[in-house]
Amino acid sequence: MAQELVSTSLPRRATGHAIAVILFAFVLPLSGFTSSRWRWCHDNSGGDVMDGMLVMGFGAYTDSDIAQSFSFHHEFEPTSMICELSLSMVDENDDNAGSALWFASYTYEDDDGTPHDVAIDYSAAAASMGHNRLRRCEWNMRLWNVHARGLFNAFFWPSVS
Repeated sequence: MAQELVSTSLPRRATGHAIAVILFAFVLPLSGFTSSRWRWCHDNSGGDVMDGMLVMGFGAYTDSDIAQSFSFHHEFEPTSMICELSLSMVDENDDNAGSALWFASYTYEDDDGTPHDVAIDYSAAAASMGHNRLRRCEWNMRLWNVHARGLFNAFFWPSVS
């Protein structure tokens, strides 16, 4: 059993237009998204401009029939952001294999600097979340008989509601 973590980031104060060029030139055309669905990236009059983003790869593997959990986390300066998780690769070892991915907890900070730790109940677990002044988020990957890789994306905004 093993796990790995790889990180790549763009400047936190990058303009939304630079991010939009990356998304529209390389990612969105391949996935079938149209620019009308993502107008906020092109035109500031329609919404806020994104402050930047972080993309981080992670992975784990196990050849056990018994499910094993792996925990990952990332810490930030207090920043308003939307975070999402996705599986990017799954290589099954046999027919009885599986994987699950979810946010387990996060920490945010009040305007006065007071930190608040929030555990996410497994029954309400989701692969996306957002909060103002987010400082830390933790996510879990549960695997059995599989090698899996995932992506953690954090999108920095002036405010998240």
